Amino acid sequence: TGRSLWQSEPARTPMPVHTNTGPRVLISDDVVLFAGNTGKMSGWSLKDGRKLWEQKHLPSGHMSLRDLMVVQGLAWTGRIAQSSDNGIFIGYDPISGEKKREFLPDVKVHWFHHRCYPSKAANHYLITGRNGTEFVDLDAEHWKPHHWVRGGCIYGVMPANGILYAPMDACGCQLEAKLPGMKALASGPVPNPEDQQDVPPRLQKGPAYGQVTGPAAASTDWPTFRHDEARSGASSSHVALDLAQAWQTQVGGRLSAPTIAAGKVFAASIDSHTVHALDAATGRTLWAYTTGGRVDSPPTYYRGYVLFSSADGFVYALRASDGALAWRFRAAP
Repeated sequence: TGRSLWQSEPARTPMPVHTNTGPRVLISDDVVLFAGNTGKMSGWSLKDGRKLWEQKHLPSGHMSLRDLMVVQGLAWTGRIAQSSDNGIFIGYDPISGEKKREFLPDVKVHWFHHRCYPSKAANHYLITGRNGTEFVDLDAEHWKPHHWVRGGCIYGVMPANGILYAPMDACGCQLEAKLPGMKALASGPVPNPEDQQDVPPRLQKGPAYGQVTGPAAASTDWPTFRHDEARSGASSSHVALDLAQAWQTQVGGRLSAPTIAAGKVFAASIDSHTVHALDAATGRTLWAYTTGGRVDSPPTYYRGYVLFSSADGFVYALRASDGALAWRFRAAP
């Protein structure tokens, strides 16, 4: 009918409401759980709106909502916002507000401030984001960190279908320990090295292996990203004051910056995983080579080789004259 059944006393929350100060509201059995970013969490009767209890709501998240999760019949809150926080989790009875369980992390790592999103939960786990993604086993009271898995800002990760989904993210913290891209991860047995005998060698030779020759790049060329290893961004080439377009070629896709050497222009079509070579004088397409992943940086020319890396985990060396594969090296994973 839309008729108002009850109205509680005011449940306080800071105003105005921002991304990181919004309230959390959950319904568990016959209780409405509320946390308004005031350092307090409370339980309210679903039947008549009476306030049943109030407890401390521990700090969590970073520029995101604080955690309030119901797992295994308890309402959980954890002190996990900052690196200095002790990581304690406390579980309260949703009906009475009585403290039922509490435990500290059983692993010692260098904790960072929590990633910029709330935690999630599954049947047996709290899934936090202090460093990356930590599975907190409620049955064993054991923390299992995975520093290399991050979620998207505000959204975080999503456990579903027996899989942990982690969307693309803009996290810039500790980039040396981060798996990029859209991830769908599942648990499984750890491979036995003795069963990996058929894994191809890291260095894979192509048809042009040992058959590459070519001149060194001239001082007026632009053979690598920002011209040279020092990334000087400067060349000794002379440019006329009156410039006119010599040619234009439609390559397609989102392109990297070009490099120029040995009479050729090299560029990557990033999202189509392809490196293109054009004639520097005419713009005519000479060859193209497609890899198994994105190529997001300009290729480098060196004495007849075209060198670049791909998101498929390989470093490639092609013959500049015709694009034939000389070798590729599996650098990751």
